[in-house]
Amino acid sequence: MKLKLEPYICYLAGLQSRNCGERNAMGIFTKSEALEQKFVGIALKNLKIEPNHVLIEEKDGAHHVYFYHSRLGAQLRAISDKCNILFKMPTAQTRNYLAGIFDAAGHVSGKGLHISNITVPETVMLENLGVHTSGDRIKDIRIFLALVRGFSVMADGIRTS
Repeated sequence: MKLKLEPYICYLAGLQSRNCGERNAMGIFTKSEALEQKFVGIALKNLKIEPNHVLIEEKDGAHHVYFYHSRLGAQLRAISDKCNILFKMPTAQTRNYLAGIFDAAGHVSGKGLHISNITVPETVMLENLGVHTSGDRIKDIRIFLALVRGFSVMADGIRTS
């Protein structure tokens, strides 16, 4: 299958890399209205998903927003599996993939910035981009945030000073 690396596809691949739900369901669990709006916008505008096919359910104060698309699901999994090969330079595609990962599984704590369940290919990709990690912790917060600012809805509110 030929991979189309449109920036919005790379963002979805990053989001889906943390999906542990159904194989062909593209979706997010979020309390962030901005993330929900971005996801729905990509589905409607870029992917031309019919509005009645984008489903929204409320669970424990968070929204589960999703749609089904088997061909896209296979493409996103292929991108995630090859992220360390595909994303070696800080291009828009790379930045969108990292933003998707961060929006799906990133958080800031007193001990720094973390991305849950970071994989070996993702660690290799980050190291190639000059972002050092220790387990799920990003050591170089400023470098990482410089890569994802403007692409990630969750990173925009984080201050590094």
